[in-house]
Amino acid sequence: MEELAWIDFDILKVKDLKENYQENIDITLEMLPENDWRSPAKTIDFFKKNFAIELKNVKINHVGQVLEELDHDSEAFDALNGYHIYLRLTYAIRNYLDNILKHEENGRIYLRQHQGEWVFPNKRPLSASPEIQGCITSSHIPRRSISYGKSQWKKQRRR
Repeated sequence: MEELAWIDFDILKVKDLKENYQENIDITLEMLPENDWRSPAKTIDFFKKNFAIELKNVKINHVGQVLEELDHDSEAFDALNGYHIYLRLTYAIRNYLDNILKHEENGRIYLRQHQGEWVFPNKRPLSASPEIQGCITSSHIPRRSISYGKSQWKKQRRR
């Protein structure tokens, strides 16, 4: 029988963190120039027209790489940095905090195995964020992950 992995969260802390992140998103959006920041196409177009910055996509890693190339004392850096902050906060809410709140049972979420790793129910890796980890009250994550590769799968079927 497969051993269950789980994490217990202080749900009030999770809700407070989500509220804090949302407030930071609102402040960041107020500081950014006028644009529909929720639209990737409009955001790519905005940076191309206003700052001659060619974004291939609006993924956090790519925006961060482009950000590193800019002069830190420029208007372009300030705008792209604000957008990068917006992306990171919305990602944390959508992929971690909302997922915890959706799947929690009395503060506990059960993890799942995906490609040999314990992950959140939405297949996201366990968060390394100190803020999210600060919401954890206890956990049980078995060290050995269960793998059903071809050779083990054959052994399982023969039994």
